[in-house]
Amino acid sequence: MKNKLNRLNRIHISAMLALLVGCVSGPPQSAEHPAKERQDTAADNPPEEVKVMRLAYSDFMQEMPSNGTIAAMNRAELRFQTSEIVSRIYVRNGDFVKEGQPIAALEQFKLQNELDKARTDIIRARLELQDVLLMRGYNLDDSLNIPSEVMEVSAVRSGYTQSLNSFRMAQYNLNAAVLRAPFDGIVADLFAKPFNYPPAETFCTVIDNRHPEVIFGVLDSELPLLRIGDRVIVSTFATGSAEVVGRIVEINPSIDEKGMVRIKASIPADARFFEGLNVKVRVSGRRNAT
Repeated sequence: MKNKLNRLNRIHISAMLALLVGCVSGPPQSAEHPAKERQDTAADNPPEEVKVMRLAYSDFMQEMPSNGTIAAMNRAELRFQTSEIVSRIYVRNGDFVKEGQPIAALEQFKLQNELDKARTDIIRARLELQDVLLMRGYNLDDSLNIPSEVMEVSAVRSGYTQSLNSFRMAQYNLNAAVLRAPFDGIVADLFAKPFNYPPAETFCTVIDNRHPEVIFGVLDSELPLLRIGDRVIVSTFATGSAEVVGRIVEINPSIDEKGMVRIKASIPADARFFEGLNVKVRVSGRRNAT
């Protein structure tokens, strides 16, 4: 009886082991199934193109932030050379003027009289000069044959030299009574009024905004990274996204007491950038690849 029970237990244990092995191994798979899966995966993921490049030593650009100020390339502070009452003002602040265009004029009656008097004086002095030369045996009409030292002394003794200088000065003062634009630009800082004497200092300013520049500073330690022609990016503080690209045109070879070097860069004309505007500057300097 005991042997019979042992045999039944062994059969039962063998059956349970066979059932457990079947559950773990799962259903039988076909030998062709893994190969098919590999083919489908290869079709879904084609090989990607890979680009390569040869590495080489070269300089790379390093950006340096700074603050700067916009300045016009051409800027002239105009003033009258004589003190007469202003009779006419032809322009206003913000007006565009062409080179040689009248800006303002002084009263010219007194200046014209001085010129007429100087012209009369020079005619009288010329007659005196002719008399002096005749006494020396020369004729003023034959001036090419008069020695230069004789002509010079005779002109001084007759008063002709002084009269000629007075005539030239009177002519200059009359011409200077009309203030003209020295170049194309915009009028600024004009505060004088007609029928008043002009200010002793600047009457007005003409600014050429067509060729703006930005002036900024960099530390002396950054100076070796900069060269003429390097790129700068300029933007306003109000609208930082509005940027223009310029190039360095001047590096001042001097360091101030704060250890800063003055740099000047040209930028394209833009209505947002006007004389005296504070701006942000980013400079691209070269650093050696070592």
